[in-house]
Amino acid sequence: MEHPSDLLSAEVELVEEISPHRLRVHLSGGDLGRFEASGHADQRIHLTLPGPDEEVRSYTVRAWDGEATRLSIDFGLHTAGPGVDWVRAAAPGDVVRLTAGVGWFRPPADLTWCLLVADLAGLPALEHVLERLPENVETIAVVEVPEEADLPSWDRVPTKVAAFTGSGHGQSASRLDGAVAGLTPPEGPGYVWAATEAATSRAIRKHVRGVWGLELARYDITGYWRADEERWMERFVLVEAELDQVWDDALAAGRSEDEASEIYDEALERAGL
Repeated sequence: MEHPSDLLSAEVELVEEISPHRLRVHLSGGDLGRFEASGHADQRIHLTLPGPDEEVRSYTVRAWDGEATRLSIDFGLHTAGPGVDWVRAAAPGDVVRLTAGVGWFRPPADLTWCLLVADLAGLPALEHVLERLPENVETIAVVEVPEEADLPSWDRVPTKVAAFTGSGHGQSASRLDGAVAGLTPPEGPGYVWAATEAATSRAIRKHVRGVWGLELARYDITGYWRADEERWMERFVLVEAELDQVWDDALAAGRSEDEASEIYDEALERAGL
């Protein structure tokens, strides 16, 4: 992975266990006074982890305190990898580098209901999104975690919750897309936000667009991670140039970035990706 530019330094202040499969790292000091928050409830950053290969990974921001210049990031422990190895050994004073925040949560102003879908990787963002929604919005949360103890203690309890344990997370097929397919959307204008494994997100996106008939402005559905990413990348590099052209052609034709993303994802699916 390419190293992001404009990196800021920060130090580990505290590592705390949130659940059996989630650790929260609080960062402070360093260059955090210059951190640029995205303003989105589902804010994510790229971390460059210390080590011989300086691995770069994307993580969810659970909280940003601009006055205290303290950034809290959740690490899901559902799969092995450099990030999991690092966070298990992280200690106060350890230094990481990070980028500005990005995000996708953009609900329309007229929404009366909101469907939120997440696995362990997207769960901290879902919790933050829920806290930001107006109290009069009907909220439906569909979540999937490795075990029951990983379910959140909601600061704000959703109107409805469908929770699944022991599936997904690279261990077995996810139940999230099937759960969404089994829902009947509430009446009135709504919005769907989802953060899951990439293939699951694609299935959810296809359903809310094709079956529910939602317009692009009515959903933001993002693949936060990809199962068997190494094998996927081996296939992707064979068609990368062709797929880049699909993206460029869509923008050249006057499509918005959201529309281009949909076209690009359809091209990925046609390529077996």
